[in-house]
Amino acid sequence: MVWLILPQNSSWSLIKTPFLFTLSVFLLLHKVEESRLKFFEVVSDKITGIPVPEITPLLIIGLLIIPVGVWIAAPMLIKRGYAFGYYLAWTFFISMGVVELAHFFLPLLTKDPYGYFPGMASVIVLAPLAWWGMYRLSRNKSNHIP
Repeated sequence: MVWLILPQNSSWSLIKTPFLFTLSVFLLLHKVEESRLKFFEVVSDKITGIPVPEITPLLIIGLLIIPVGVWIAAPMLIKRGYAFGYYLAWTFFISMGVVELAHFFLPLLTKDPYGYFPGMASVIVLAPLAWWGMYRLSRNKSNHIP
């Protein structure tokens, strides 16, 4: 819905810095934190009770390579003025700036006292970067002051 409501003519140069910082923090900090602290295992153990699926190439492709791949395609599409590029950028920033905030609600779904949940620490850095990207993405390129 955000993609349909807000302007779709920000230049790549306007969103380049928040996009690259957000993507870097997501891949180099957030995904590493989740992996090292076994995010999926904790969700399985403390919330769902459903075993973590076996890691297969298809699962890696579906959950990591495809989403990250299309997000990486966004800059090329935006540079060419394609609306789909803006859609991909919005999904990226909304995912990082809104959806990732779920890490702060997940502890409420456990029987434990509220506390740290794997991935929570890096979201403190990740979400504001994405908000910066959303702000820049919603700006009209004619409003850009270098």
